[in-house]
Amino acid sequence: MDTVGREELIEALNMLLEAERAGARVGAALVHQAKGGAFEALAGVIHDDEVRWSRALFEALKAIGAEPSDKVGDFYDRTMAIGGLEDRLAFVNRGQGWVARKLRELTPRLEAGPLRTTLEEMLEAHVVNIDAANRALQAASPSDR
Repeated sequence: MDTVGREELIEALNMLLEAERAGARVGAALVHQAKGGAFEALAGVIHDDEVRWSRALFEALKAIGAEPSDKVGDFYDRTMAIGGLEDRLAFVNRGQGWVARKLRELTPRLEAGPLRTTLEEMLEAHVVNIDAANRALQAASPSDR
């Protein structure tokens, strides 16, 4: 497999940054919506991770001498158009899966080093969140919906 070129890397990192920013906004909305309910802890973890990875991607772009995008992906609007907390969480989980797929495609093409390590950690965190959301959604009682 070939290594990723600089322009492709910048484009990929900015695309992920925009998605994570949107995810952070979604996470904040989910925290508010889930307050006091069965999904409150999960929503908090999702929000905190999205903020963490937004910051990490921003810093990664700066570290390679690239300008981080200031855009927010359309994921927020698409998520907020969905009614009901459980359906929103399921949609967010699919979004987390999209990010995980993009990271699985990108990381093997990076040389060993801090950026690859960061993206591998980001991938692992997304996988953990996907599994946690799947368990929470499966365990949800009708009153949680």
